Amino acid sequence: MKKEISIFLLLFALLACNQSKTLVPERYVQFLENAENKFVSKQVFGFKEYSIQLANPEYMVCKEVENIDSVSLLTKRIKELKGHIFFLIKIGTTEKSRKEQGGNRVSEQQLNVNDMVAYYDQQAIVDIKLLFGTKELSPVTYVFENNYDLSPYNTIVVGFEIGEQYENMKLNFNDRYTNTPAIRASFSKEQMTTLPKLKI
Repeated sequence: MKKEISIFLLLFALLACNQSKTLVPERYVQFLENAENKFVSKQVFGFKEYSIQLANPEYMVCKEVENIDSVSLLTKRIKELKGHIFFLIKIGTTEKSRKEQGGNRVSEQQLNVNDMVAYYDQQAIVDIKLLFGTKELSPVTYVFENNYDLSPYNTIVVGFEIGEQYENMKLNFNDRYTNTPAIRASFSKEQMTTLPKLKI
């Protein structure tokens, strides 16, 4: 009898582990932004720091949730974004570098702000590609958010049209402004298919 109970408990535990989590919007965002879950990749090149956050349609809608208070609007917005995948690329300097440079960092940024904005606002889109399965995709949407020194990083939001099925993905960014040619982040098909469900 004890053996049968043990087998039953083991099967129950395995089934429970295979069930997708269901998370409310705030928890959903926290899950994807938690580095332990491997949906964000941080890379350091000298004093430059890049953070690449994977952002599926549910994540993007969760970030908008404060402005959308209706279930039907949330559902409609997710449907509008379906078939796309997004990435938030945060570009900044390391905390150590910021402390060492102090006020010099701000004055240097102000001197180069026009060149920086010209590149990231208009030219960087051609330097970002997504290897999706065996295809190389170019962005279908792109926005550069300049922080005007109000936070330690600027953000690129880039989106790709991928269709309904996930494949292994590798984002490649050749940052010509900082001469950093190998900024990459990979996300597997398995990762994507085990994402939690969004509770609306």
